[in-house]
Formats: sequence, C-alpha cells, structure tokens
Amino acid sequence: MKFSGIASVLALLISAMLSGCADKGTVSSGQSSGSSHADNSGTAKESSVISVVSENSTVSADETHDVPEKTSEPADPLLEALYAKIDESGCRAGMAFIGFVDPEASEDDMRAYLESSQYPEKYAFLTSAPIVDAGGTELYAIVTKADCGVSVYPAMPTESGLYDIKTDTVLYQGSGADCFLLRCNMSDIFSNVAVSFSSPIGDFYQFPMLSGKDGRLCAADGVYDFSFYADNSGETDVDVRIATELLLEVYEVQERSQQGMTLLYTGQKQTIDGRECMIFALGTTHDSQFVSEYLYGVCDNLIYWYDAVSDSWNVIGAG
Repeated sequence: MKFSGIASVLALLISAMLSGCADKGTVSSGQSSGSSHADNSGTAKESSVISVVSENSTVSADETHDVPEKTSEPADPLLEALYAKIDESGCRAGMAFIGFVDPEASEDDMRAYLESSQYPEKYAFLTSAPIVDAGGTELYAIVTKADCGVSVYPAMPTESGLYDIKTDTVLYQGSGADCFLLRCNMSDIFSNVAVSFSSPIGDFYQFPMLSGKDGRLCAADGVYDFSFYADNSGETDVDVRIATELLLEVYEVQERSQQGMTLLYTGQKQTIDGRECMIFALGTTHDSQFVSEYLYGVCDNLIYWYDAVSDSWNVIGAG
C-alpha cells in the first residue's frame, strides 16, 4: 500500500509536468513567435504578424496586429519628373553638361560653380551628388534609372579614330537609380572617359563631350540630354556676328574658308587668360555631319587659337 501510494503521487506529478510543457509550446492561431516561413518561391520570410501591447491600452494575449511595411524615403519630385522625361524619350539614362571648370578646381570649387548655375533650381538633387574626378575642364551630371547600371572608365582616342577604353581601371561603378557628377576632358577635341551603360534595351557607351557644330552634348542613343543651353538672341546675335567678322579677317581662317571649311559658333564660352571668350569651330561637313578641325576663342578684339598638342590657347592677333 505504501508503495502504491507513492506511485500514485509520482504519476500525478508527471502528468502535471507534461500538461505544462504542452501549454508553453503552443502558439495560438494568428500569433507569431518571430519564426520564418517560406512563400511560394521557397524564400524564407519573417512573419508579419506579432502580438502588441500598448502602454495606454490593454490587449489580450490572443490579439494580433500586422507589422507595417518599412516606409522608404519620399521620392524627390524633381528627380521623378526627370525620370518621366527620360522614359518619354525612350532612354534609360540622362546626361547634362553643367559647364567649364578650372582644371585645378577643388571639389568645393566645383560645387560652388554648380550652385551658381541654373541647375539647382530645377534639379536640386544634383547639389548633393558625388563627384567622379577624371581630370579636366568640363563638368557633367549623369542620372540612371532603376533598371540601368553604369560604369566610368578612362579612355583615349587611337590613330584610327576609335577609343581605347581601359576597362581594367574602374573610376566609378553604380547600379539602379543613381546620380553623380563627372569632371573630365582636358581637351576640347576628344573625351578622356567612357561611360558604359547596361540596361534592358542594351549596352551602350557615352563619351561625354560637346559638339563642335552647335556646342551641344553629343548624346548617344539611350541617353537623354537635359542640359541647359543659352538662348542666342538679342544682343548675343550681334556679339556672334561681330566675333565672326573678326575671325574672318584672320589670314588662316580666310584661307581655310576659301578651301571650303565652315566657321561656326559653338554656343559655348570659356575663360581664357581670365577673359570670357566665345568659342568658334572651323571644320568640314561630311554626310551632313560637321567635323570640327580648329577651335578659336574671341574676346573683345583678342583672338585665340587652340593648340591640341600642348592643350593650350594662344593669341594669334587682334581684329
């Protein structure tokens, strides 16, 4: 009897312990213990249902609430507007010529130059964009959409007129929605970088540079040009006409014009020896495409010619 009584007590204790363990391991329907589950794709995801208790309200242990999705940063309406224009153009990236900068300009100098331009008013997001410095006197802005990758490599023209792209040296690499500034081009004749874009519409290169014909960005297919260009009207037309007349008085310009070359104002200005000069191109037209062969700068009665070999501007005389 004594042994039987002890056995009964032990049986009751074991039954109580088993009952307690079962209660602790049970999760009621609709609750989560922070575990993971797999969706149809087999990817493990954290459960989005948890129990919540607020300081100012009482919630039963069985009550559950959905966890709100993580909110992203508000979309920049100015950037979204630019993306819309890029889409409308059928492109996947955008590029703009910001202006000419001193080859010795620091990052602060370049940002100050950008701030003084027309761009912050319409594209304020550019003011905080990183700067990729490949060395040079031209500043560009590059924007890519979410489905576009971008890389920047050093590049140099070959004797055959093609570019030798140094893909083993990456100056910048990004993917998805991206925006950055690029300082490049010590020469007005060719670009010293290649910007490689990769998107669903295909891979393509852009060599940032300005056309010698009209001073506009030479944009590749797939790249939307969102540059600001000066409206050459009013007094500016008079200035262009006077500068053209001065250039045509220069013997070498006269001679080359008589040989069939065309003199055009590029629409750009550049600071030479502390003076703001209008830049002209003298060249030929092949298959409806203007090819710049000589560059000149005109300021008041001073005329400069560009020496591509020494990459310098030299005075050739006064009008």
